[in-house]
Amino acid sequence: MEQDGNTIIIQEPKLRLGRHTVIGLFNASTKTLHRFDQCLMEGQPKRILIIGRSKDCDIQVLDRAASLIHCNICREGDRHTVLDAQSTNGLYVNDIRVTSAKLMPGTWILVGDTELIAVGPDEAIPFMARNERSLLAKAASIYGSLRRAARFVGRSHTAVANAKRHHGDQSR
Repeated sequence: MEQDGNTIIIQEPKLRLGRHTVIGLFNASTKTLHRFDQCLMEGQPKRILIIGRSKDCDIQVLDRAASLIHCNICREGDRHTVLDAQSTNGLYVNDIRVTSAKLMPGTWILVGDTELIAVGPDEAIPFMARNERSLLAKAASIYGSLRRAARFVGRSHTAVANAKRHHGDQSR
């Protein structure tokens, strides 16, 4: 807060990215990161993102099992909620059919047959990995479980385990 004569200027606090902040969705099929801050309306990040098969969606999913408009992501500050848009096949979050759910890093969303993974600021690091072995090792450390890491990067459980073991040997 600043004071200029008789006028008090209250500065809006800068948004701090917390551990529950989601910055985008990773499409496990296409290995594409869809960042929320790149979906703009009048120069500002959109408050509601549309996900579906339609080319007019903010995040298009090329999947016949997905509805034209399958679900919406609603932003409230740094929190995001996914809402089913009365899709034909329903919305699944972490393998449970829901009508809405809060998103946190690591949350799995099933849109048709396409898996989308909610990504936090720290989890965007694998997308900058220099090679596949580094990517697999980083995914294993982020997701804790080799099974989840394998699903995240679309590789076998064995490939992730080998990369993690090899990466650990190099850091010693």
